[in-house]
Amino acid sequence: MRRTTAIITAVAAAALLAGVLAGCAPAGRGPGNQPGGCVPELPSGDASSIVKATGVVGKSPKATFPTPIVVKKSDQVTVLKAGHGLVAAKGAQIDLDATIYDGTTGRPIAATAYDGSLRAVAGKGLPGQAGLGRSSLATALVCAQAGSRIALTSNGKRLNAVSGLPASEPIVAVIDVVHVYPGKADGANQLPQDGMPSVITAVDGQPGIVLQELDKPKNARSEVVKAGGGAVLKKGQKAVLHYTAWTWPDANGDKPAVIDSLDTWSAGIARDVVLSKGNGVLPAQAIDAIVGQKAGSQLLVVLPPKDGYGANPPQGASAKDTVIFVIDILGVRS
Repeated sequence: MRRTTAIITAVAAAALLAGVLAGCAPAGRGPGNQPGGCVPELPSGDASSIVKATGVVGKSPKATFPTPIVVKKSDQVTVLKAGHGLVAAKGAQIDLDATIYDGTTGRPIAATAYDGSLRAVAGKGLPGQAGLGRSSLATALVCAQAGSRIALTSNGKRLNAVSGLPASEPIVAVIDVVHVYPGKADGANQLPQDGMPSVITAVDGQPGIVLQELDKPKNARSEVVKAGGGAVLKKGQKAVLHYTAWTWPDANGDKPAVIDSLDTWSAGIARDVVLSKGNGVLPAQAIDAIVGQKAGSQLLVVLPPKDGYGANPPQGASAKDTVIFVIDILGVRS
C-alpha cells in the first residue's frame, strides 16, 4: 500500500531524513562541484540530475522525475538551485525543510512544515537522533549553502522505518537549506579581565572553564572573549546561541559543575533565544550582556545569586549559586 503525504514533526522528520540521507553530501559549483571549493562526499549522477523541482526555496516544492527512478548502488546529490549565503563547514548549524518522494510512483510521502524549524548540525547530526555520526543527514549538509535547494536520490537501503516503505524502494528527497549559522564563535580573541575565569575551547567550539582559585565576584560581570564581526544584536531579536553554564564551587580548588539544563553543547543543537528580559532561558543580566554585541562573539558572564535566577533557579542549580555562562553568538534568526 502506498502512503499519502504527511506533515511530520521536527523529531520525526529528523529520524526519517537521517535514514534517507545517510552518508550523502550536496553537489554544487566550482572545483569539486561545490561552492567555495568544498569537496562533496557524493557526486551528482544520472538519477539526481534528472530531478526537477519548481517553487521558491523555503516553500513546499513540486518535484518531477521519471518513474520509477533508477538508483544504483551509490546515493547521488545535485544542487537544483544555487544559494548565495554562508557555506556550511562541519559543525555549522543549519535550518532546513524537506519533502520525501516515493521513487517508484513520484508521490510525496512525508514533509516538514516548511517553517524552517528543523535544525541539523553539518557533519554531526539532528535533534532526537541517537548515535549521531557520519551515517546521517548531517553529512549531506557539509558544504551546503544557505538559500540552496538540493535533490537527493537513494536506493532506499538506509530508509528509516518512519517512511513505511520497503528497504529496497528508491526515494527522492528535495532539501531546502533555509539558514546556515557558524557552529561556534569565530571572532578575534580579546585580552582577559583580571579576576574572571579563563575560557578554554575545544576544536569544535565546546567551552570549558578554569577558575585558578579566584574569589567569587559580589556583582555581575561580563567580558568579550572573542569579538565577532557580524550583525549587532538588538533587544527583542531572536538570537541563535550556543551556551554552557556552570555553578561556581564553594571551595577554592574545586571544579565548576556544569548545569545540564543550560548546556546546548551536550545536545549539539544551538538554541533560539529571544533577547528580552524574563524569557525563561537566560537571566536578565545575561541578556543585557548579549544585546549590543556582534554575531560571532563569545561572551563570559558571571552572575552572583542576586543577579541570577533568584528564587527560580534552573534544574541543577540553587538560588544560592553563582553562575558562570559562556555564550557563543552564532547569528540572528530572521
